Amino acid sequence: MQISEIGFPKEFVKNITTRLKKVEGQTRGLREMILEDRDCEEIMQQLSAASRALDRVSALLLTTGMEVCIRRQLSGEIENGDVMARIQKMFMRYR
Repeated sequence: MQISEIGFPKEFVKNITTRLKKVEGQTRGLREMILEDRDCEEIMQQLSAASRALDRVSALLLTTGMEVCIRRQLSGEIENGDVMARIQKMFMRYR
């Protein structure tokens, strides 16, 4: 099983895509702020907010991925313990 084949719950996917759409809007807004030569502190504040939003998406993806894999492994759907090792490695690398 590949990590990309985790099978996230539909509600989770909806939540993550909504968050990503908001970040997309924030980055478009940042681009406009720069083009309009807005105040640097204003831009940095918005950039920080977008960065935190992406950090939350990342954390949700990792923690939910681990939860789904643990549940599937405990139920016998996943026999290969390598998936958990790969998720742990990703967590250490990206968090």
